[in-house]
Formats: sequence, C-alpha cells, structure tokens
Amino acid sequence: MSNCVLWARVSSREQREGYSIDAQLRITREKAQREGWHIVREFVVAESAKRGAERVAFNQMLKWVVANAR
Repeated sequence: MSNCVLWARVSSREQREGYSIDAQLRITREKAQREGWHIVREFVVAESAKRGAERVAFNQMLKWVVANAR
C-alpha cells in the first residue's frame, strides 16, 4: 500500500461553483480508497490567499513530505 497526502484549496469563487474543501476531500479520499492508497495527512488552504501565501503553504507540504518519506 502506498502512502499519500491530500492537498485541497479553494477560493471563495471556486467554492460557490461547487469545488468546496469538503467536496475536494471527499473526491480525493474516494480516489485513494479505490487505488489502495493510505492517506497520511491532509493539507487544506481555505482562505482566499494571495499567490505567495498559497506557495508558502504548498512548500510547507512538500517539506513535510520530504521529512516524513519512508
């Protein structure tokens, strides 16, 4: 079984169009289950962040993955 992390992000516009954090997590959790992947962590960016703030959060996720890779 492979490990994976989930990344979900939404702006207020995307949320209005049906791409809520909950919807993204549901879809990606279902995909992980179908593929037999083990979710070890979920990363969520729920605010309307500027591009730089989003990049910081994404880089934090990558740093976590590298530090916790087995």
